[in-house]
Amino acid sequence: MSSFTILSFVGGGIRGLASATLLNALFEKHSNVVSGASMLAGTSTGGTIIAALVNGESPQEIVTTYRTTDREFYIKYYSGGDPTKPAYPVELFAAGMYAKYGLQKLSDKNQKLLFTSFDVGQKGTPWQPLLLHNFPDSPTADTKLADAVVATSAMPGMFGSHKFGNYQGTIDGAFVNHDPTLAAIALAINSGVNPSDIVAICFGTGLMANSLGSATQSWGFQQWQTGDPDNPYNVPPLLINGLPSPVLNASLNGTSTSLIPDLARMMLPGRYAYLNPTLPNYIPENETNNLVLDELEGLAKAVTLTPEFDIAKRLVKDHWSLAI
Repeated sequence: MSSFTILSFVGGGIRGLASATLLNALFEKHSNVVSGASMLAGTSTGGTIIAALVNGESPQEIVTTYRTTDREFYIKYYSGGDPTKPAYPVELFAAGMYAKYGLQKLSDKNQKLLFTSFDVGQKGTPWQPLLLHNFPDSPTADTKLADAVVATSAMPGMFGSHKFGNYQGTIDGAFVNHDPTLAAIALAINSGVNPSDIVAICFGTGLMANSLGSATQSWGFQQWQTGDPDNPYNVPPLLINGLPSPVLNASLNGTSTSLIPDLARMMLPGRYAYLNPTLPNYIPENETNNLVLDELEGLAKAVTLTPEFDIAKRLVKDHWSLAI
C-alpha cells in the first residue's frame, strides 16, 4: 500500500490510560494497527505510549502499566506539594526509562518516530521547540529512546527539566503542541511523502470544557496569572505544585479545544480520525484514585460505540499494511 499511516498520541499524564484503552479496542479489531503504522507520534504521556509500542509492548500491557506502575509512581514519589520543588524527581523517572529501554536510539527503529519537547536554552542559546525524530538526515536520530520519553514528559511543576546530550534542559512537549499530529504530518511531507497519501488516527486523553467568563473584562495581570477567587470559573490547576493559571491554561489549550483535530481534518479529508472521550469533570494528570481511573476507562470505551470509532476502523482496514 502507498498510504503513509500515522498513530498520534496526545499529552495528559495518567489520562494516557484513555488513549491506551482506545488503542487496545482498535487493536482487538485490527491487530496490525500498530505494526502496520508507518509512524508513531507522541507528546508527553503520548511519548511514553509510542516508546512502549515500538519496544514491543501490546496496547493491553500499556493499559496495565497505567493502572499499576504509573499509578504507584505517583503515589510513592509525590513530594508533598512544596511549590519550590518538582512534584516528582525527574532523575528517578529517567532512571526508570533507562532501565526499561537501555541504550536504544530512535535510529535503531524501523518505524518513524516523533517525540515533541521544548529546549529551555541556556546563555548564548535561546529556547526553541524540539522535534526528536528518526526521519532521514534527522539531527536528533541518535537520541536515546529513554531520553526522548523523559524530554517529552517533563512538565514544569510536575518534573524538573531533563538534561541530555547538548540540551541543558528540556520540558514537556505540550509547549510545542499538546497534539503532535500536525508536526507528524509536516515531517512526513518534508521527507517526500505525498500529502494525499497520509492517513492519521489521533488518540486523546479527554476533552475538558474549560471556561473563564465575562469577569475577565476587568482582570489585570495578577488574575490572568493566578486566577480570581471572587469569580469562579471552569479552569483547573494546570501545574501540580501551583495555583490555577488562566493565561497558561489558555496558552496550553490542547486538552480543552479541538483546533488541531479540526486542522487535521482539513489537511486529511476522509483520512483522519480523532478518538477522544469528553470528561464531565477534571481528572488530574497524577490521579491515583482507582474509581476515577475506572470512570476514565469507561468513558474511553464509550467512544468505541461512536461513528468516529467506525471511521478509525475503516481507515485501518483500507490503508494499513499488514506489517512494518
